Amino acid sequence: MIHPAFLLFEGITYLLFIACLIHAARRGLPFVGELVGGLLFGLLLEVVNVRMGAYHYGRFLVMLGEIPLGVGVGWAVIIYTAMATSDRLGLTPWTRPPADALLALNIDLAMDAIAIRLGEGMWVWYWQDPALRWTGGWFGVPLGNFYGWLYVVLLYSTFVRLLRHAGKRQGWGSWWGVIYPLLAVLLSEPSLYGVLRLSAELTYGRGLPDWPFLAVPLGLALGAVLGWGRPRPTGRPTGWVVPAVPLVFHLFFLGTMAVFPLAGWTPWLVAVSLAMLGIGLWVHLGVGRRA
Repeated sequence: MIHPAFLLFEGITYLLFIACLIHAARRGLPFVGELVGGLLFGLLLEVVNVRMGAYHYGRFLVMLGEIPLGVGVGWAVIIYTAMATSDRLGLTPWTRPPADALLALNIDLAMDAIAIRLGEGMWVWYWQDPALRWTGGWFGVPLGNFYGWLYVVLLYSTFVRLLRHAGKRQGWGSWWGVIYPLLAVLLSEPSLYGVLRLSAELTYGRGLPDWPFLAVPLGLALGAVLGWGRPRPTGRPTGWVVPAVPLVFHLFFLGTMAVFPLAGWTPWLVAVSLAMLGIGLWVHLGVGRRA
């Protein structure tokens, strides 16, 4: 029996992907490639993480082996709309990848702690001490998950933007719009694997605390965006799809707390979810409107 929240989550991610696909098609073929590339990258990284033994997934309607298709689709729409947002804000080029990573992290800080409490868990983290399932790390989510999110989006966004720029600068034809997102995936995946293996070796293998691996990249990303981002108007509206994606994710997981019983529930989950929703609204409707 599949949990109704899991089915609803899948349906929402598929609808958001269709909306993003239409949005990308209107922008041009390269952006369609970037969206599809995000889907491929998301599925590949999930395969790697599951096989590394970090967690396992619950049962969803459409499964690709051990991985729910909806999770890969979720990665795609989150990365796509984060990149569209930083483009729309007119941030300096080199601060856009860290901005993308922060926008994605804003969603996951609210999402993950609720997802693991729905039913038997949309996904279940492996803790050496079972008593930490709801209290370890960030409300039961290992901190490594969050610096993983930072690196996932940072790497893909960086390679996509570099390759996109190279194609424009060299005047390569329309074929490049099909090729470079795939190249970004091929470059991002081994880079991510190397970063995750190194962090796992240092934290689990040598007993180092995991919080610096989150605090340092998070601080650098925030410092770069706030210090040198310099939002400027682009004059190109993104439409309703781009702000709708993070808003829908936030509202969905907030809504599940009102409808479904959650294991290990704490009122802090509501406070965190509302805070992340507020930050998202401020970026998309506040800073975005001024930009």
